[in-house]
Amino acid sequence: MKPHEMTKLASLGVKNRILDKGVLNYCLTCGTCQEYCPQDIDFIEFIKTARRLLVDRVIKYEETHHGILTLITEIQAQRSSGLKISPDILPEGFQNPEKGEFAYFFGCLPVLDVVFSNLNLNLTDIAKNGIKILNNILDKPPVILDNMKCCGHDVLWKGYFDVFKQLAIHNVNEINNRGIKTVVTTCAECYRTLKMDYPKHVDVNFEVIHLTELIADRVKNNQVDFLDTPNRTVTYHDPCRLGRHMKVYSPPREILNSMEGHGIAFNEMQRTRERYTC
Repeated sequence: MKPHEMTKLASLGVKNRILDKGVLNYCLTCGTCQEYCPQDIDFIEFIKTARRLLVDRVIKYEETHHGILTLITEIQAQRSSGLKISPDILPEGFQNPEKGEFAYFFGCLPVLDVVFSNLNLNLTDIAKNGIKILNNILDKPPVILDNMKCCGHDVLWKGYFDVFKQLAIHNVNEINNRGIKTVVTTCAECYRTLKMDYPKHVDVNFEVIHLTELIADRVKNNQVDFLDTPNRTVTYHDPCRLGRHMKVYSPPREILNSMEGHGIAFNEMQRTRERYTC
């Protein structure tokens, strides 16, 4: 059953058909249908709300990876403290400041590396490289947010709103208490959650930007120098949350195009931006 078919059933009051076990999980919430809908229907918000109703009715359904990600998130929500930073994430000699204007939120990357250790994804490297980049392009070292918890993206979209709210309150309080003005993320899902979903439910006093937005801004102002690299051709795949959800399409491409004189040749895929395949 496609999202537009579910919204049609909803308009007819056929709730039980929509809440049928498994039906709501067919949707990837990638936002493709909204791009083409002539009535501008917010399909993904409909799916999110319906899944919350599913949980409220205590209707269980099978989850990916046997529900381990939801379990880990629930455990984090119940704990009084958040995740601790592993020393090997920080660059050599880096002193993590207690307060500052910019902060880096790396989310669950180290946790996912443990959960999916058999896949050798090396997701923690994203956090390491994010810190190195910020440390180089900012005037002052960024605050690396320790004691943070999962942003709550997955539990929100699975309908576990109470768990999401617990995580949001904890994270926002941690950020606000440090006087942070701008939170930088590398994860597209964290970006959407902190920037769009948190303000709907928690008092947010900080700006949220994606690392590519920050780098692209520095590139425009000639504040970034790239090292030469062996010639290679690269492409870019738009993440659903960063692209169709948040409309951030240009910054990653501006960065890659600005590296053409340093050994990088950027070629677009056949389907890009609003038309990319999830």
